[in-house]
Amino acid sequence: MSENHRILIDMELSHPRLIELCDTAVNLGAPGAKVTGGGRGGYMVALTPGKELQERVATAFEKKGISTIRGIIS
Repeated sequence: MSENHRILIDMELSHPRLIELCDTAVNLGAPGAKVTGGGRGGYMVALTPGKELQERVATAFEKKGISTIRGIIS
């Protein structure tokens, strides 16, 4: 995911704020994060396996005023 996001950055299909958020998620332990949607939008997704990691990333975003959606893939 993160490698794909780097490609999208090179193609100028990301945004500085989304890059910051993806980097934040990875730095907090997410194994991958990337912009999602049509590009240049305002959405990103991060893999956060386990409730503890999901809460750590979501809480960090919410403290910055970023809305989050927590999902579980089963």
